[in-house]
Amino acid sequence: MGVNHGDIHIKSKIPVRFVGNLDSLLDIIPSDPPPGFFRLYVPENPRFKDINGVYVEYNHKSDTVDVIPMQVTINACHNQRLS
Repeated sequence: MGVNHGDIHIKSKIPVRFVGNLDSLLDIIPSDPPPGFFRLYVPENPRFKDINGVYVEYNHKSDTVDVIPMQVTINACHNQRLS
């Protein structure tokens, strides 16, 4: 399970909830992540205006961090009974 879209492959992971704003999120992301580090962060507040989630993955070989913000939208015509 997970999300695959084009070159993006997000592994399935239990999310880590954060309270506050994006600065609060930056405070809980490790500054020196271990090899293979990946995590999904979601705001505790369901009405968080900026994002619905952030996926962070550290690539030890290239020493880079992929940060993928996620925003979920629902079409006004979406039928709740079908979901």
